[in-house]
Parts: sequence; structure tokens; C-alpha cells
Amino acid sequence: MTDDRPGRAGANSDPFALLGLRSFINCCGSRTIFGGSRMPKEVLEAMVAASTRFVNVPQLLDAAGRRIAELVGAPAALVTTGGSGALFVGAAGAATRGDPERLVKLPQIDWPQRHIVMPRGSRFGYDHAMRATGLEIVEAGTREEMAAALDTAAMVAVLGTADPTAPLKLEDCVALARPRGIPVLVDAASEFLQKSDPYLARGADMVVYSGGKYLRGPQSTGLLIGDPRWIRAASLTTAPHNGIGRQLKVSKEEIAGLVAAVELWASGRDAAREEAAHIAELRLLAVAAEKCPGVSCEFLDRTWVEEPTPRLRVRWDRARIGIDGPSLRQRLMDGDPSVLVDDRFAHSDSVTILPLNLQPGEAMIVGQRIAAELGSAQAGAADAAVEPAAINVSGRWIVTLEAVGGEIGHAFELQQQGNAVTGTHHLRTRANPIRGTVAGDRIRLESDHPAEGLGLSYRFTGRLQGMDLVGTAELGTTGTPVNRREYGDAPWRARRA
Repeated sequence: MTDDRPGRAGANSDPFALLGLRSFINCCGSRTIFGGSRMPKEVLEAMVAASTRFVNVPQLLDAAGRRIAELVGAPAALVTTGGSGALFVGAAGAATRGDPERLVKLPQIDWPQRHIVMPRGSRFGYDHAMRATGLEIVEAGTREEMAAALDTAAMVAVLGTADPTAPLKLEDCVALARPRGIPVLVDAASEFLQKSDPYLARGADMVVYSGGKYLRGPQSTGLLIGDPRWIRAASLTTAPHNGIGRQLKVSKEEIAGLVAAVELWASGRDAAREEAAHIAELRLLAVAAEKCPGVSCEFLDRTWVEEPTPRLRVRWDRARIGIDGPSLRQRLMDGDPSVLVDDRFAHSDSVTILPLNLQPGEAMIVGQRIAAELGSAQAGAADAAVEPAAINVSGRWIVTLEAVGGEIGHAFELQQQGNAVTGTHHLRTRANPIRGTVAGDRIRLESDHPAEGLGLSYRFTGRLQGMDLVGTAELGTTGTPVNRREYGDAPWRARRA
């Protein structure tokens, strides 16, 4: 007999509540950090059925790849550990080309083909997955630069969403790389899978897709499709084979789930009907939100390829409603039911709703929650005067961050004028501008530090204690506000040099 009381494990229990967590209505699209997409019952049923049986996993991977390739109209396919895993094994396969001697050496590359060439403007945070193989990335802005870089290249990589504005288009890359036998990989993980694949049609050798975004398969799966030779080379670098990709294990349940998701995509999903349903839900949300005086809603254009679904912007009159988007986002998250809107689009007077994961009835609830929170906001509250500075932080400061593994030494060189602070933030290996404010004896500073593919972000809050500045720093990466603290918080202390 199962115990289904709240707080007890049982058939009807909320597994997140058992861990002390609250689930939320997801208005953020398919972001991995918030759980990706909700799997259809056909996918869940396939995973449960697979969990009761055993099979030779390499044979299962091969058979799943053949079936998925048939469904999507690609020459070959491989199930991977997310889009990031597909980037890794695609690069590893290009580097090793099925040579066992090279397979066991990765990431120590001692042969001439040690680079990945990318068109300038295609760098992105997830290209770290390709660099983890031991390959280094070289950027090219002209055909001449790419031609020269190909002398030591194992692969060319293109970010699909950057291709329209890149100085070198996919066709340019293919024309230069193919005569040399160098594969071209396209990362389309944030895009809809299409039949037939447009990137393969334009000459790409491999294309990466997420299994847990718009395919609505298991969140931890990805898909690599393309030329059978390069897909086979990639498959040799991943589990259950020994070598650098042994940790990239896809379970038999996940493989079965992704096959079911692709089957559903190929035969049972109507994209036009899904879009119409999204629009209808967003209209219900808009009607509910606009019941708050000063609120208006608008549908946004569809040019943003990184979230190719309808989107609704909810905007309010700041003269009447004194709350900004980030504050509204926090109130919605803290309320009941908890609603999560996207931090990327929480601005001074608006938030944006992405409907992919909204279930029937939830849009109305979200609209009502937005109207209630905006209606209770005090007019003009966010426009209060800034407290005058009671301290002057101009000068050089020696900074100590207490990270998980020990202390990290930084330095500030600051200049203060009134409440405004500018200067330079020195890390161990780089230095970049820092900016912030002083109010009373409290200080807020933030800095961004470009890095290869993914920049670093630091945000410091603190106050003067004796002779020192003391507080907490948020450590993360540039991009979204959520990512800006993805490496957690760390106490910090600064003393004048």
C-alpha cells in the first residue's frame, strides 16, 4: 500500500515538493535551466516500456539512428546526450576519423589537424563542448582567412542562427572545406527540426539538434544527423565505447523516448495547429492581463530564430504602475501558483511570454497573476531618489573572493563621481571595465570579461565595514540574468592598497 499523503513518497506525490522545491507555470519556452519541454504521453510510454526490457545498446543506437534518419530524411543519425553532446562527438569524430590510435589519445592532439574553423560572429557559449575534445577554435572573417586556416583544420563549425549575418555563409564554408575532405557542422540546437533539413540541403555534413526542446523528447537527449561517414566517426567517440566520450551515456529509455518523439513529430504533430493553439492561449492571457488599467499586450514578430514560437509582450505604464520587469518576475515566482517569466525579456516596463510549455488553462492563470501583481504595485515606487553617497571608494583596492576551493585574488581601480563609480576590474588573467553605484555606505559593482566563446560576469554588493568593503559577489557568465550567477555566490572583501 502506498502512502500518498503530502510530503510522503507515493504514486500521486509531487517529486519536487518531496525535495522542498516548488514547481511553476513555465512561460520561458524550452530553456534547459528550467527543464526544457514537457514530454507527450507517447514519449513517456516508450520510456517506461523500454525500462522493463534489455537490449544490446550499440545495436539499439544503430537501429534508432537508422529509424530517425528515415523519419527526418537524413542519410544517417545518432542519438546523443543533448545538443552539447552532439557538438562534442561531432568534433571528436572529425578529429579522429575513426582511427583507434587517435581515439585513445584525445584530448591530446599531436597531429596537424588540430583546429576548428568558425566564421567570425559564430562563437557562442556552447562551443566549449567542441573545445573539450582538445581541438582549438580559429575564427575567419574572409574567404582568404578561412582558406589559410583550413591547412590545420579538422572541422568547420557554423552556428545556424548566426549564419544570416555572418561574413562567411554556410555555402562559402562548404565550398572551401569540401575539396579538402573537411566536414562542416552546423549547430541548430535551438531551432525546429525540418524535413528535409535545410542545412544538409545547403551542403553541411553534420547538423545538431536538441532532443528536449521542440522535439519534446527526453531533455537529456540530442540528435546529430548527416553524412554516414561522419556520423559513424562520431558514434565511435561516445558511450558505450571506451575513450574520451565514455561519460556521454544515453540510456535505453532515453533512446526509445527520442525515437518516439521523432515518430510523433513525423506523423502526429501538426505545426500549424500547434501555432494556432499557442496564439489562442496568448490571447486569453492578454485579455486577463489587460484588465489591469495601464496594461497593454502585443504579439511580437517571428524574426527571432532562437525561440521560433509566437511571443506576447505585456507592457505597462510606468507612470501608473511603479514596478519593473525583474521585480514583477520575482513577485510572480514567489506567488501562488508560482509563474516563471523569462529573465531575458524582463525590462523596465514589460515582460514577454513564450507559450511553448503552457498547458490548457494556464494562460488565463498567468494573465490573472500579472494583472493582480501589477494592480497592487505602488505608482512611482521604482522612481524614488537615490540616497546620497556617504563614502568615497576612489583608489586601488585589493579584493579577495572566497570561492568554493579557496581564495581568489582580484583588484579594483575605482573612480567615483557622486553616486557613480567606474574603473577597472583586474582578474588573474585579464582586466576590463567595472561600473556601479554608491548609496549611503553601500556599493554595487558589476563587470563583464570576454572569454573564448563565453564571457565571465561578476556582480558585487557590499558596504563599508571599518576600513574594508565587505559583501557578496554573484559569479557567472555573460548573457541572461540567470546565467550571471550560475557559478553561485561568494563572500568578498576589499582593502585599499
